[in-house]
Amino acid sequence: MWALLTHFVIGTPLVVIDAPTLYETKSLLPVCHSVIVVATTEEKQLEWLVARDKSSKEDALSRIRSQMPITKKVELAEKVVWNTGSKEEAETKAIAIMNAYRNSLGFSRLFSAPGLVLSGLACWILLRYFVGIV
Repeated sequence: MWALLTHFVIGTPLVVIDAPTLYETKSLLPVCHSVIVVATTEEKQLEWLVARDKSSKEDALSRIRSQMPITKKVELAEKVVWNTGSKEEAETKAIAIMNAYRNSLGFSRLFSAPGLVLSGLACWILLRYFVGIV
């Protein structure tokens, strides 16, 4: 959570949080402006989990089924990246979505800590020099 606060304070325009149980725990949802779910089929997920963790199919299935079903996560998400092809295809889709978000930030940067400070400073200067208040 401190890392997120640090990014807010320094005005990082886009922060990606890798949180497979985001919807189950709900602890980070309040700080998420938008949620992008990377989804795949249960078969692919099982294949990758067994390969990555060297676990049995039963253990991997148990872990998968202990989480919220991917169909529900897809319903709740603002954007979905379907990862049913190669890693490169999924990365290309994810980068395209991140670039679209980055390009649409514009006005929302004012609500970061540096944005608020600069906005306040600009208002103070305008009021002082052009209106004669302050």
